Amino acid sequence: MSTLLVYLLERSKKALEGVHPYVASKAIQLVNQAYANDIYIAVTSGYRSLTEQAKLYGQGRASYKYNGVEYGDLKAQRVTNAQPGYSMHNYGLAFDIAVFNVDRKPIWSGSSYDIVGRLGQALGLEWGGAWKSFVDKPHFQYTFGLTTAKLRAGVKPPGAIPYNPTPTPAPTQPVQSEVELYRLMTGTFETIQEVTAAMNRVKNQFQWIVYKKEEQTDGGTRYRMITGTFAEKNDAEAAAQKLRHMYGWIVYVNKA
Repeated sequence: MSTLLVYLLERSKKALEGVHPYVASKAIQLVNQAYANDIYIAVTSGYRSLTEQAKLYGQGRASYKYNGVEYGDLKAQRVTNAQPGYSMHNYGLAFDIAVFNVDRKPIWSGSSYDIVGRLGQALGLEWGGAWKSFVDKPHFQYTFGLTTAKLRAGVKPPGAIPYNPTPTPAPTQPVQSEVELYRLMTGTFETIQEVTAAMNRVKNQFQWIVYKKEEQTDGGTRYRMITGTFAEKNDAEAAAQKLRHMYGWIVYVNKA
């Protein structure tokens, strides 16, 4: 495991304290999957107390009082429309991420957030970037079908045990990734036009991340299509079968 991935995972685990264990496990999967797709992310925010939510809600507003305390701050940028008790963060069912460069500096915009958003959706997470009223690309949540109204009324999600990981020291030698990931790879296409058309069909049909791989053979240059990663081998096998059935392609399932 690279030192950068260790950094991203350890930073994420610290930020996930107090988050529902199932949601936290999905967050760690997302960090690993993004890294496998050459995008470096870490969780920056997880569980948020009601007071912390009040402070955030007050940003960008002239006046906002919570429990008799004034939190309004017009000088700050508005970052949320959720008052205390109205955010999934307040119940440990949400987390925010940031994209980082190789120097571990955050990048707050760019297409990488859209790619990570699709990866999160493939894991079953709700992505804030798909919202219509308040687009929030760093935000992911898993609600177990509950609303904030039900949560405010005291309904608990299943298995609601706070996530409190024990920090893992950086390894002194390479170790296996925490999550095994899988990719699909097709047989070869003879022309770049053929593989490009195949990639477009898959992107339009499934909204998957796909890449073109070029190979030199005795018969000249050939091309393969490779997908982004799947967290479960069964999901990858099912996806491969779809492509075989729909398009008649040779499709392999490989470890990422």
